[in-house]
Amino acid sequence: MVERSQTDAADNEAMVKEGDLVPPDLDSLISLARSSEDHEAYHVVVSRRHFRVGLVVDTSLDAPISFRVEVLLQVLAKDTQPKVADLARMNKILESLSNRGYSLGHHESCWVTCEREVAVDDIGKECLEAVTIVQGKEGVKR
Repeated sequence: MVERSQTDAADNEAMVKEGDLVPPDLDSLISLARSSEDHEAYHVVVSRRHFRVGLVVDTSLDAPISFRVEVLLQVLAKDTQPKVADLARMNKILESLSNRGYSLGHHESCWVTCEREVAVDDIGKECLEAVTIVQGKEGVKR
């Protein structure tokens, strides 16, 4: 097992700035969701080795179109020794997202999914806020 911090590999990754966010084409996403079997479409806003922020569009037939910001966080890399500092930092991220109304769930081994429904006018702002929380001073190391 390699004794490397969960986020050390991300040290060479640049901080995501507002101008780096990839705005979704909502009309295309809605069309894609309507034509998909599960009536959902996904757009990656920002992707890094240890986290991803995306937008989920749901066009279920029995409900109005909904938009969710999704944050995927790698709690620990598979080949790392757990460190208290990394776990404490991840706890602060999860706590911050939870305080903003994100639901927390288990995704795959070592990953946590955080989701929050947002109004269409708040998509860009919420995606930026999620990225800021994840990479902030107490967030995932760059």
